[in-house]
Amino acid sequence: MRSVGELIHVHVHHGQPAALYWQARRYPVNTVLDTWRWAGRWWLHDPPRDYWLLEAGITAEIYRTRTAGQLNWVLARIAD
Repeated sequence: MRSVGELIHVHVHHGQPAALYWQARRYPVNTVLDTWRWAGRWWLHDPPRDYWLLEAGITAEIYRTRTAGQLNWVLARIAD
């Protein structure tokens, strides 16, 4: 997998990612392969992150984090 680290838009349905929007393309989520929570480096006051590993035409690792009340989605890594 290669690192990306870009903010993306994610359509959520029933609390799960249903589609990713990246580089002007829509990637519908076919399968959620795994989910986990990274608690963050508490000593640096990192906010926790919720991760998903998805099959969406590409294999994508995304995470959700809340910073200053703002919910952000990041495309962490992809395998295409």
